[in-house]
Amino acid sequence: MNHGSPLENWLCKIRDTRRLHMDEIKKFEPGEDQVRRLVELNVVEQCLNVFKTSFVQKKRWDTKIKNGKAYPQVHGFVYDISQGELQPVKGDLKIEIQKLRECYDLYDFTYNDDEDALDL
Repeated sequence: MNHGSPLENWLCKIRDTRRLHMDEIKKFEPGEDQVRRLVELNVVEQCLNVFKTSFVQKKRWDTKIKNGKAYPQVHGFVYDISQGELQPVKGDLKIEIQKLRECYDLYDFTYNDDEDALDL
């Protein structure tokens, strides 16, 4: 179904997230549990998209050189409408970024074994 741009562009990203993580999503009960996990995974994917941008990469590199700590940091949150609370995304963005590092030529701040260098 074509919902027309820009809605179709937005839905395409969610469909891509579903396709990439289908095996994990299927581990949850069909219905609300699967939708919740899809929402969380979509937030992770969008955090990774922000992290991969050249602007963020350059700024993190510059601040790491100047201050010893890489900024900006990227954080993902999901608003749980049933509880009215903002919750941090489940999962470890650092692990996801490590998986992408080679493919996207992301800066590696671990050259000095600084555990905090990968702060997101």
